[in-house]
Amino acid sequence: IRKQNCDIVEKSKYSKMLDEYYSCFPGDQIKVMIFDDLVANEKNYSNSFLKFIGSSSTYQKIASKHRLPASKARYLTIVKIYKKASKIARKYGFPSIVQKAKQSFLYDLAFKSVLNTDYPDISKRDINYLVDIYFADTVDLSKRLNRDLTTEWFSKEKIDLILNKRRKND
Repeated sequence: IRKQNCDIVEKSKYSKMLDEYYSCFPGDQIKVMIFDDLVANEKNYSNSFLKFIGSSSTYQKIASKHRLPASKARYLTIVKIYKKASKIARKYGFPSIVQKAKQSFLYDLAFKSVLNTDYPDISKRDINYLVDIYFADTVDLSKRLNRDLTTEWFSKEKIDLILNKRRKND
């Protein structure tokens, strides 16, 4: 971020992005939802949205042992090759080859979710830099939503949690 043009930063400021919507639509027709709320309580989050759109439905969790991946396959050509090769291998009685292929680097490259829990290292200095960049926008967003996001997002506890996930020496 420090080395690149601030265009990326400006486009990632929530309050500024919302200004465009509020200039076109009345505030009561806009529902701003925070991802942290979804993580904290999926049911309340969903019911809040359903109520906003005027639905008489309520949230019902779908019972499933399988979670869908966070994204589609990243390399469709590799995926197509794998699928064709897998069908041929199974057809001719070589299902073990399919299992070995699923453990290969190319399979991971093609199918692995873009969401990654191996966070890059970040220092306290870098976090403070980001807080400086986004603090004013978060204050504006907090006012618009009548909710103190600065405390939720920039508290010492929240920053310590981030640092613990992405430990790097200063």
